[in-house]
Amino acid sequence: MKTSGWIFWIKILAGIALLIVLYNKIDSRESVLKAFAKLSPSYILLCFALFISNIGLAFLRWRYLLKRRFPDLPDWDIFGSLMFGYSLGLLTPGSLGEMGRGLFFADRDRVAITGLNVLDKLACQIVLMSIGWSSIMIMMADGTLMGEFTA
Repeated sequence: MKTSGWIFWIKILAGIALLIVLYNKIDSRESVLKAFAKLSPSYILLCFALFISNIGLAFLRWRYLLKRRFPDLPDWDIFGSLMFGYSLGLLTPGSLGEMGRGLFFADRDRVAITGLNVLDKLACQIVLMSIGWSSIMIMMADGTLMGEFTA
């Protein structure tokens, strides 16, 4: 069987596993629609806007990295790779499955793509740590962080 056949079945199994996990996490005593009805529409719109911008920025970052190494890659394949990695990441501890973005490409150097993925994740962690440490320092200087622990 070709590798693309295996990848297709891995995608199907990953989708089924995700549905099973989601089904088990939902409280069966309350309807999902009732839970959404309790939410403020402005919160739902804000979440949707942040979700779209997050996916868009991740796509642009991933596209930049892949186009540097593989200039002829179509944007649709890059987006598919990103979504495939996110899907695998939902099923694995610590989103380790996101390292599988290279599995999406059958005709490319998967080791190089995995290396670019590590670089992408490293850049995200550097930004996250920089903002986190800056926030902690501001809160410590302001006294708000220490006030939480002494109360």
